[in-house]
Amino acid sequence: MRASKRKDGFDPRIKLIVGLGNPSRQYRNTYHNAGSLAVDFLRNAAGAPDAKIHGSKLFEYARAQNLIFAKPLVFMNESGAALRAMSKFFRVKPAEILVLHDDSDLPIGVVKRIFNRGSAGHRGVDSVTRALGTKEFFRVRIGTRNLARYPLQGRRIPASAFALRPMREDDRAALVEAFEKAANELNLVPVSR
Repeated sequence: MRASKRKDGFDPRIKLIVGLGNPSRQYRNTYHNAGSLAVDFLRNAAGAPDAKIHGSKLFEYARAQNLIFAKPLVFMNESGAALRAMSKFFRVKPAEILVLHDDSDLPIGVVKRIFNRGSAGHRGVDSVTRALGTKEFFRVRIGTRNLARYPLQGRRIPASAFALRPMREDDRAALVEAFEKAANELNLVPVSR
């Protein structure tokens, strides 16, 4: 199934934007939490109010500009249960969901939008696919690998060597630029607070 897009690249079916990550404070500013950090950035860019915790305690969410911004409150590899609860609560189909997540196979700050693809070994995405019963949802893969420090060629350093480490400031700046591109692609109108 090919998703129809507007000329600007945004698919108008998207209603729910979810950022994957780990909920505890110790993981907040790690590379593995790029999806969670991205949804916070997008929620703020859209002028959404502070997030509310759903009664199930599985996720938090906020609404703005006809979109719902949400984050699971469970660990990354258990994200599927939260996505299933979100899908039911908000009455959205998988094809109306955009999942943002880290990808250690992409250079830091690179973003790739995909639809109806396999997880490439990302356990959080695996969990979501199993829970929703389909791969037919949108994803934005957010590159988290600084190639100068963690090359993909030669003696490849596994993602586990850096994914849960605190993020360096220069890498964080590259991610913020990527988040800004994502906000533009989603046509979020910047709201001053």
